[in-house]
Amino acid sequence: MRRLFALTILLLAAACGRDADEALLDSRIPPSISPRFYPPEGWAWEAVDVPGARPVRYGVAAPALAPKAHVVLLAGWNEPAEVFFETARDLNARGFAVWALDPAPTPQAGAQAVDRLIRQVVRPASGQAVTIAAHGSAAPAALLALQDGAPADGLLLWDPRLNEPLAARAREKASLGLGGTQADGEVPWRRPDYDLTGRATLPQAWALANPDLRPKPRTWNWFDAQGRAIATIREPARKPSFKSPIFVLDADQAACAGYAACVAHPLPSRRPHHLAADPIRTAWLAALTAFAERRATVVGEQAALRAQGRSR
Repeated sequence: MRRLFALTILLLAAACGRDADEALLDSRIPPSISPRFYPPEGWAWEAVDVPGARPVRYGVAAPALAPKAHVVLLAGWNEPAEVFFETARDLNARGFAVWALDPAPTPQAGAQAVDRLIRQVVRPASGQAVTIAAHGSAAPAALLALQDGAPADGLLLWDPRLNEPLAARAREKASLGLGGTQADGEVPWRRPDYDLTGRATLPQAWALANPDLRPKPRTWNWFDAQGRAIATIREPARKPSFKSPIFVLDADQAACAGYAACVAHPLPSRRPHHLAADPIRTAWLAALTAFAERRATVVGEQAALRAQGRSR
């Protein structure tokens, strides 16, 4: 069953992202990290095409049996999808298929990548829930995708960046034709001179071993795009269109304002939670898993009721 599911994934994925840079699809494991941070069994890379932007790379791993549901993980701007290998293994063990997307160049491109990934590649079976979980600066892309109708059954955000202090200045720079220049405070990637063996330094370890994964300094256009996306998702007319539950792992209740089914739940202050020490990461993983489990149960029960109605 697992081999059949993996083959299906690869065949579907082949139709998306054929023009992606091959270097991005074969990352090298950093020699400094332990096996707990290695790719889970059966992990495969591909890319999804996005109109007007470069393809967005994603990875996928399936559980041993047919998945009961799907979790789509969105990485923040300065981390590759490789940082989710440990999380993917944990969720696979609980019966979830896991899809992890690299950061997109803009929230708009990220929203399109999420929508296309779910519609064209994930293509969940009846009764299989799709939960999107987005970290940090990926939150606007996730919310844009869902407000625009991406077929997902729930959204979890942790440490969401839903305020961009540089938005006004970035828009001014863009209006002057300087949007493509490096934003103030941004610096080129530098070779780390500290220990890279732990979870907290996974982004740096993968970047050191793979030049293609090294984050580039952000431009004013990047901050302008973030600001525009945040303004868009805050439009009152757009919020009611999204009815699926939202779970925000952050003490800031403002992230839930205007949404019909949104709950904010505080976690320990150490961030990012998915790269924190075991006690904090365990709390984060438990919250993510519980939310995905609830969505899987609800969607499965709804599908069963529909099937009963058709059989009468």
